Amino acid sequence: VFGEGERPLLWLHCNNQLRSARIGIPLDNDDSPKGNYGGIIWECTLEDVAYAIRHKIGSSQDFMVISGGFIWEKSDDGTTGGIREQVLNGSFEIVPSNCKQQVWDTLLGQEIMTTQNIHTNIKIRFSAWDVASNNDAPKDKDPFVFGTNITVANLADKALHKWAAKYILNESDCLT
Repeated sequence: VFGEGERPLLWLHCNNQLRSARIGIPLDNDDSPKGNYGGIIWECTLEDVAYAIRHKIGSSQDFMVISGGFIWEKSDDGTTGGIREQVLNGSFEIVPSNCKQQVWDTLLGQEIMTTQNIHTNIKIRFSAWDVASNNDAPKDKDPFVFGTNITVANLADKALHKWAAKYILNESDCLT
C-alpha cells in the first residue's frame, strides 16, 4: 500500500532484444512466442531500465512508464474477485496475442499527459482500443442525448476528458 499522495511507477517494455537479455519479468506467459522467455510485455524496475540504457541493450524509447494503479479486491482464498473475475464477467477483454505488439506501438505515441496534449493522448488510447478490439466494423448511427443535438458518444468523450483532467492532471477547470 502506498502512502498519501504516492503514485507508484510501473515500467514496461515490449522489445525482443530486452526480453532476450532478460531485462525485467514477463507479465503474461500465455502468449509466449518460442524464444521469448515469457510473455510479450515485460515489467521492469527503474534499475532494470537504467541498466539496459547504460549497456545499450535498449533506449528510453523502448520503455513505457505508467503512474498510479488500481488494486482489485479478491476473496480471502483468492479464487474470486480481482481482474480475472472482471474478464469472466465480460467487463474486460484480454487483448489477443496477435495484436499486442500493434497495441503497444500505438500506445507508445503518447506523451506525458498535460492540459495541452490531453485530447491527443486520449485519441491515441481510443486508437489502441480499436486495434485491440478489431473495431473496424461500420458504426451504427449514434443516438442523440434526449432533447439535444449532442450525440451520446460525444457526451461520453467530453466526460472522459473532464474526468482525466480532474483526476489525472488535478485540473478541475482546464476543459470547458
